Amino acid sequence: MKLAPRDFDGLLKSPQQVGAVLLYGADAGQVRQRAAQLQAAWLGPNPDPMGTLEITPEKMKEDGAILADEMASMSLMASRRVITVREVEDAHLGHIQAALAGRSADNFLVLYTTESLPSTSKLRVWAERSAEVAAVALYKDEGAGLEQFIRDTLRGYGLRAGTEVIRYLAAQLSGDRQIILNELEKLSLYVGDEVEEVT
Repeated sequence: MKLAPRDFDGLLKSPQQVGAVLLYGADAGQVRQRAAQLQAAWLGPNPDPMGTLEITPEKMKEDGAILADEMASMSLMASRRVITVREVEDAHLGHIQAALAGRSADNFLVLYTTESLPSTSKLRVWAERSAEVAAVALYKDEGAGLEQFIRDTLRGYGLRAGTEVIRYLAAQLSGDRQIILNELEKLSLYVGDEVEEVT
């Protein structure tokens, strides 16, 4: 099923509505951040370190059955598991479909690529049409959305800032979300605990 980026928070609250999620977009930092949020949402508080597994494209090429084997298996240690396939592509579609067909209910699949998938992508078309897969296109933060993201991130550090400061930061920080987060963290460390407003 196709989900708009604004629907992502609803998915985080109830990830069990699907068995897998496909994330894609050119903002690599945001794609990785969203993948990590999904993982945390599925595993819940105090997750078992044995509950996560990442499969690389190289591993998929070496062993086409690895994904199906992992998705079908149940962990003796962790009650829930997240299997992530990074930089997924159309060539993996057959393996992904087989893995979901034999999926254990305790396992969740996160697929992501840090590239934009065209509307002709077999992987994207399949995910958007599947009832058990959520497909989410992620776009670079800009405009009012970027300003709100900066405001919310600063609030998370216990800081606030006026409109002029937010607009200045938005003009200076654009592009990869991970870079934006890193810069705002530096700012929070620079102003320290005694300051509540960034000027």
